[in-house]
Amino acid sequence: MTKFLIDANKDFVLEYTPVFSKFIKEFIQSGLPTLFHCTAGKDRTGFACALILSIIDVPKETIMEEYMFSNHCINRTIDRQLAKVCVIMNISMNDGPKILPLLTVQSDYIQNAFKTIDEEYGNMNNYIKKVLKLSEKEILTLKLLLL
Repeated sequence: MTKFLIDANKDFVLEYTPVFSKFIKEFIQSGLPTLFHCTAGKDRTGFACALILSIIDVPKETIMEEYMFSNHCINRTIDRQLAKVCVIMNISMNDGPKILPLLTVQSDYIQNAFKTIDEEYGNMNNYIKKVLKLSEKEILTLKLLLL
C-alpha cells in the first residue's frame, strides 16, 4: 500500500497535471471560497493543497507540516474508518494495519511528488509556470485571494 501511494504521488505529477492545472485555474477564476476533497481527503487533496501553497510561496517545511497534520485530524476517527474499510474490503480487522497507509499520510508520499517535480522540471517554479501553465497574473490573483 505504501509503495502504491508513493507511486501515486509521482503519477499526480507525470500523468495528472492537466487535471490539477484545470482545478487550480478554476479555483483562481472563481474567486470564491472553495471546498474540495477526494475519497480519503489526503492524497489528491493533499497534492492539490501542496501545489496551491507552493504557488503562493509558502515554505516547503510549512507545507510538509500542514500535510502531516492530516494524521492528527484522522486520528480521532481512525478506528471507525479502519473498521468500515475492513468491512467494505471484506478483510479481517486483524489485517487492518496493512491498509492503514490508505487512511493516513506519510511524508514519503508527498516528498515523492516534490522529488519528481525537481527531477523532471528542475524545480517547483518551473512546474508551476511551464507545466501547470499558470501566468504571472493567475499567480498574483491566487496570492491576493489567499494572503
